[in-house]
Amino acid sequence: MFAQARFSHLRERWTVFLLAALLMGFFPSQPIRASNSLPSSMNNAQEPSSLQILTENAAELVLEFTTLPPKFESLKLDRQECKVVSIPGLRQLETHGLPALPVQGVMLGIPQDAQPTIQVLESEQVTLPGRYDLCPSSSPVFSFHPDRPAQLTGSSHPRSPAYLQDDLIPFNIVELVSTGSLRSQRFAQIRINPLQYNPVSGSVHYFSRILLAVKLNSNAGQAESLPYLDEGIFEDHLESLLMNYEQARAWRSRPAPISPNTPASLPDQVFYKIAVDRDGIYQLSYADLASTGLPVNIIDPSTFQLFLQSSEVAIYVEGQANGIFEPGEFLLFYGQKVDSKYTDSNVYWLTWGGPDGLRMDSLDSAPTGFASVPVDFQTTRHFELDSAGYFTHEPSGTDKDHWYWGLVYADTGPAAMDFSTNLGQPVAGSGTVSVRGLLKGYASSSTHHVKFYLNGNQIDDHTFAYGSEYSFSLNNIPSSYLHEGNNTLTVECPRDGGRSLDGVLVNWFEIDYHQAYFAEAFRLNFDGDQAGTWEFRVDGFSLEDIDAFDITDPLAPVLVTGSTVTPTPDGYRLDFEQTISKERFYLAQTTSERLPVLSINLDSPSSWRTKPIGADYIIISHANFLVQLQPLVDFRLSQGYRVQLVDVQDLYDEFNGGVFSPEAIKSFLEHAYASWQPPAPRFVLLVGDGNFDFKNVYGWDEPNYLPPYLDDVDPWIGETATDNRYASVSGGDILPDLYIGRFPARTPAEAQVMVQKTLDYERFPAQGGWNARQLFAADNPDPSGDYPTESEIIINNYVPDAYTVDRLYYNSSSYTPATARLALQTAVNQGRLLVHYNGHGATQQWASEGLLRVLDLPSLTNGSMLPFFLPMTCAEGYFVWPSPDAGNFSGLGESLVRHANGGAIASWSPGGYGLSAGHALLDQSIFNNLFNQHHNQLGFLTNQAKYELYAQTSAYNDLVETYLLFGDPALRLQTLSPVQVFLPITAR
Repeated sequence: MFAQARFSHLRERWTVFLLAALLMGFFPSQPIRASNSLPSSMNNAQEPSSLQILTENAAELVLEFTTLPPKFESLKLDRQECKVVSIPGLRQLETHGLPALPVQGVMLGIPQDAQPTIQVLESEQVTLPGRYDLCPSSSPVFSFHPDRPAQLTGSSHPRSPAYLQDDLIPFNIVELVSTGSLRSQRFAQIRINPLQYNPVSGSVHYFSRILLAVKLNSNAGQAESLPYLDEGIFEDHLESLLMNYEQARAWRSRPAPISPNTPASLPDQVFYKIAVDRDGIYQLSYADLASTGLPVNIIDPSTFQLFLQSSEVAIYVEGQANGIFEPGEFLLFYGQKVDSKYTDSNVYWLTWGGPDGLRMDSLDSAPTGFASVPVDFQTTRHFELDSAGYFTHEPSGTDKDHWYWGLVYADTGPAAMDFSTNLGQPVAGSGTVSVRGLLKGYASSSTHHVKFYLNGNQIDDHTFAYGSEYSFSLNNIPSSYLHEGNNTLTVECPRDGGRSLDGVLVNWFEIDYHQAYFAEAFRLNFDGDQAGTWEFRVDGFSLEDIDAFDITDPLAPVLVTGSTVTPTPDGYRLDFEQTISKERFYLAQTTSERLPVLSINLDSPSSWRTKPIGADYIIISHANFLVQLQPLVDFRLSQGYRVQLVDVQDLYDEFNGGVFSPEAIKSFLEHAYASWQPPAPRFVLLVGDGNFDFKNVYGWDEPNYLPPYLDDVDPWIGETATDNRYASVSGGDILPDLYIGRFPARTPAEAQVMVQKTLDYERFPAQGGWNARQLFAADNPDPSGDYPTESEIIINNYVPDAYTVDRLYYNSSSYTPATARLALQTAVNQGRLLVHYNGHGATQQWASEGLLRVLDLPSLTNGSMLPFFLPMTCAEGYFVWPSPDAGNFSGLGESLVRHANGGAIASWSPGGYGLSAGHALLDQSIFNNLFNQHHNQLGFLTNQAKYELYAQTSAYNDLVETYLLFGDPALRLQTLSPVQVFLPITAR
């Protein structure tokens, strides 16, 4: 009886949901023109689309899906008529280059060990009469430049190669799209495709009914009577998303505690962090250490210890035998830079006062005169610069690098570019040369054609597919092609074969060659290539004080002793002898080449991964803003939240050995979620601005106070910020498990502004009825979207009558850009609960006409009457482009929230681009949950919108990843109607 009642509840809930979607209507992203009706036999269907569970047990779930017949509308694209298809009540899936088709997403809770599979048991299908040319989805078009953000230049409707395939789109009527976890609840995401289209024949197959079985393939069994893990407010999310919510609760599992694979700190010892950014021997003198505050006069130097991550590094300490560290004495260690896209700076950890530290071994290597003398060694040089800049849409290599050395661009004729490097003294006639490298196709009228030259000698001629990578390895190149000192690789695009355009990006080169044992003025890295006893003779040093080290093991270098130094016509020659059983690597250099460290800083110890704590609300901030955040901490504590304020440097230290990386922040949040005292954290506030230029390549010196998490998540511009990844801490999927927001502060004053705005908004809201009004602005309609109509859908279906709605729909007959801009500013200055925008956008403005711009912020004087901004647009949340000294590339969303005299209390902004059908689903969810379900907390609203978008379509991953909240996710909007207040579990 209980199971039957539950099935009835689920059927009712999902049928009502689909009926509501039907009554609301679906507007595709293109304007509708003329109707093409279906055959009369298909026009009699009256029942709405429905989805219900027929069978539910520990082994399987059987679902029945029925739907109304499709509707076709005619549209002209590029002067050619095509059809747009939709099914009332279903969501539209837009995919670049493919027709937009109606879909139904299904999210099911599954056991932790489940390996779900899907089987179609029954289906009712009809092939619609006639031939259909379905319109391709709208796609944005951009112009890219490495020195400024991408600019939207229009839209297009390209047809992908799938339009030429005699095959069905999609191939399967039911798909298992993904599995993942929403906090403790594992789920399976399924997509039902009631239409299949063959673009060659023009046929459309319509499935009015589909019966499917989801086999769980689990050993978990059915355990409905057991207590389940209470996820607090996330129960509202899960109940709204999962068809089998009550069944699935029993399958939840508390996450296993995480033991981070990070360096273990030594308890009760003082550490200094030593930063380096090159490979080489570093010297720390008595004076260097004394200047940083180390108590050098009381340190026993034999206890000096140096660590890299959790491994001790062997060091040399001059004069340690007497147990006193004295002026003139020093430490030597071999340091290595980090090979990371985030930084070159590595961090070593220095301590003292414990056991004797690890020291470099020494090896007596005095020449005997009987060993063989090698004349050359084989070496590899890697050459890579980022001087061409940052190309968001052009990743290459296994690490998805977006920085390039050069762009060879042949538009008006052949083009070539030289890439030069110093190879020291290559040995002509000894072996052959190999050249490797990585190129990425950038632009072409067809394929790419490149030629390579080494010092003027052609070594390659290759054609590769448009936009693809060319990773090459060229072998057996004559060593006579190399020169002493500077060598030049030339990349040419001949722009031949009928090409009108050809351009390639150059990432890096490597050269394998034979090098003489000859120093480059002051140093030489060299190899002992083969087993045996060898006398190495390295000539060409400019000074006679020379050190030599075996650096085969960088953590345990060996000091070469007993060597001789002899004057020669080329300077000074170092001779030493070694017996080796395999290849060894050496560094010889004058003592003047010992490197200074970048910095020496006392560590402020923290224990975020070890102390037994819990939190509902975590603030991660750069140290510059910690003081300004304390009032917000106190306020959230007074509301019953468990709050932790975290210095982001602690996270680099504890979770990445002190090395700057966004991955350390993510690792910390995963650890806090899985290992801290339950209930698991819910809110995360990031405090600090960030940008993509981690290594300051552009030289604009804009700090990364709180770095963005970057990945190739946008289908059009490629790499962009996804703070969403920081919050995705369970299950390996893209759905956020935490409510996350960001205060994009660049100064303590800006942090203070955002904190004070938040506190005043919640504690002392402005009076005067400003929050009873909402502003809806829209761009003029075009082939990418009927933006006023989409706004009207929201107003008519979701906004309660108690609110006054003001409309500002741009069109050239009613407004000029200037008058529209002034009207929008005036409305904002009067105060609004919400400011909603639907239309085109760019990083710093709404619409090409600039309805609202970063330049307009000084005109916004709305004080404490602060709206929540909801831009259903593109890129205005793109906050990661650094600003030069003479310019401002800040995004509109972040700028509104930072604005001191008004602006926004928060903005839910897109950090990428997107399609209006996906925006519409996000939009509907926000308004439905705010005004119908009475949830007014920003974190709940924004997460729920992402969940519903994904659950209903099994798609639009880019919008899930790129929409981000500028503002506090715990903030509650000042709505007129009653709201659901959900206390932390510890307070209930």
